[in-house]
Amino acid sequence: VKIRGERKMQVLFRAKEKNSNNYVIGYEYYNHIEDEYYITHYVSGSNYKIDRTTRSINIEDMLDSQGNKIFASLQEDGKGGDIMQDDEYFGIAKYKDCQFVVEYEDCIDNIDNGNFEVIGIQQ
Repeated sequence: VKIRGERKMQVLFRAKEKNSNNYVIGYEYYNHIEDEYYITHYVSGSNYKIDRTTRSINIEDMLDSQGNKIFASLQEDGKGGDIMQDDEYFGIAKYKDCQFVVEYEDCIDNIDNGNFEVIGIQQ
């Protein structure tokens, strides 16, 4: 994704490997011949068939208070998104209504507004 001329922003996806409990991080693509989605691991280049219901997204520089990448769920139920904690609340990182948020109880907060830390993945 290009922004502001020549600078490219890195977009990573995370999803569970099909028939496994392992999550993989990398670049998603669709294989038309197999009618399946894959992630190519961003370091090793290995390809993994994925369960798209567990997809989450990380945009470059979207980090928690400890410097860890935050992955926001692309699913309404939050499946695959990071479980976040700040001083008072636990919530799920989601991409919702064109923004990255942490949703907890009946509230929504912008990811940039809190001192959030990733503590797990929503199953």
